[in-house]
Amino acid sequence: LAEELEQPLTSFCMGAPGRESRVEALRRGAVIGYASLDTTASTAPGQWTAQQLRRRLTHEPQRYAVFGRPVDQSLSPVMFNAAFSALGLPACYEAVEVATAEEVVRILRTGDLAGASVTMPFKTAIVSLLDEVDATARAIGAVNTVTVEAGRLCGTNTDAHGLAACVREHATIAGSVVAVLGSGG
Repeated sequence: LAEELEQPLTSFCMGAPGRESRVEALRRGAVIGYASLDTTASTAPGQWTAQQLRRRLTHEPQRYAVFGRPVDQSLSPVMFNAAFSALGLPACYEAVEVATAEEVVRILRTGDLAGASVTMPFKTAIVSLLDEVDATARAIGAVNTVTVEAGRLCGTNTDAHGLAACVREHATIAGSVVAVLGSGG
């Protein structure tokens, strides 16, 4: 359309589903892009922060982390970084030891991370601190995954989905009494 009109054009989709179109529009020559200064100042759903938009345009790696205490024994960084590399994704995953669930939320609200895993001892404490918690995590009372969506911190529990998928694929438990043991969260 811009070529047909012989004038500059900026066009992108709105809302969370349109986030990637905001990046793609700039890559294809849009004359202007819209971004907020931080995650609390967005003026429209799906808007990137200026820092996030710059990273997307320059292919800087998306950053992810696992938060816990202690967390240095976590294999998550090794597994996620290997997966990112195998898929050719510009992303990195690190372990971050923090003292409180409030500190996890404070770090996530800076916009420096695209999302995070949460491990002990914060899985239950973080539930009440997030903007949104899905029904599964709420029923379990624990969150192990936080995504950052248009500045909102959204929690889920992927353990339940993983366990259910494994049982469906490898076992028949209909009519059985089952106990799932763990150390909490």
